[in-house]
Amino acid sequence: MIMEKLTQNILRLSISAALITIPASALFIGYEYLGYKKGIADYAEEVSAKYEKLIENMKEMYPERSQILEEYLE
Repeated sequence: MIMEKLTQNILRLSISAALITIPASALFIGYEYLGYKKGIADYAEEVSAKYEKLIENMKEMYPERSQILEEYLE
């Protein structure tokens, strides 16, 4: 009888811990994933802006080659 109650209590504790741990873990993983995704998007935007600025500088420095740059970028 005592062993049955002990087993039931342990089982209840395990289930309760799982019901708390799984959603908390899912929230943590989701938050980390979204943060990583936003970081990558910000980095890509920054690189793209630098690339555009570089192209504009090249067009100013080499006006005779600006048509070639335009064709290459299309």
